[in-house]
Amino acid sequence: MKIAIMDKSIVDHTEGNVFGANRDSEALFAGDPLFTPRVENIPVVNTCIGVRNLLLSEELRKNFETHLGVVEGKDISTIYSLFNGEDFGDWLEVSFSKRFMTGEVGPEVGFVTGVGLKITEDIYQAIPQLIQLKDALKRIQYRGEILCTLTEGFQLTRVEFGHYYGHFALYSECAKSSVQGLLDFLFGTTKSCELYDSCCVANLVSQTPFPTLGGISQGQINAPKGAEKHLWRILLGNSEIVLIVVHGNYLSEAKRRLRRTIENMKQYSDCLQYRIDYGNHCQFLLCQEKYLSLSQVCKTPSAVGELKI
Repeated sequence: MKIAIMDKSIVDHTEGNVFGANRDSEALFAGDPLFTPRVENIPVVNTCIGVRNLLLSEELRKNFETHLGVVEGKDISTIYSLFNGEDFGDWLEVSFSKRFMTGEVGPEVGFVTGVGLKITEDIYQAIPQLIQLKDALKRIQYRGEILCTLTEGFQLTRVEFGHYYGHFALYSECAKSSVQGLLDFLFGTTKSCELYDSCCVANLVSQTPFPTLGGISQGQINAPKGAEKHLWRILLGNSEIVLIVVHGNYLSEAKRRLRRTIENMKQYSDCLQYRIDYGNHCQFLLCQEKYLSLSQVCKTPSAVGELKI
């Protein structure tokens, strides 16, 4: 199946698909849920008429949220999954920051750094509204990404549709299948989508003038060819930013891999911008104990030695 994909970073991680709307394509992966496809009679993910109506009508949106028990409250965590029109894949809990600079300062510029952990608890017992959400998504014939925010009391505060590049990248790093396998699940070619129970860490790398979009473009951020599978390149005009996503059995292992990737990229440029507190001080709701456990240093001799890098 040849898929037209509205995110170039996903195209880079697959083969045989194309970037942007294409009339010759057999399916479409949209980014913005308000995007209206120019092609008809092909499967589409991340948008549908029902979702566009929800987003354009305040009354419909309020009725939808009331039905799901969405409340106003302080967001503690985000959970994320893929929906194939019939069921969800495994769920990932993501703790992330939009702040550009180390120490949670600077402007909010989108997904900057985060940690993703597979939810191994019975999520439908903890958050029974997700069962109602599944039924509602089936009725409006939506398939695509789903992001929910939660209060400390496990109540939904938001249900979001469309493409979330940071969450999708973390999800793909945890997934047992390839990125193409995730697309196959979304379009109904495969029936399940499972995650490994590992720790995934993401961190943004950029060059000046980002986050200011004016000025002289620095162009592409170079990296060793072997690192490309961990890089998600996001276009911003003539420039780009790069989200590095790696995994590990322990948090220290994932962070070490991320640091090594950045150090390799610095061989090509000495003016890279990135946070250095990736993986630290994350807050989870369902996976907090797991995060604290994975944050402990593995007591094997090899792991102790590796931490000296």
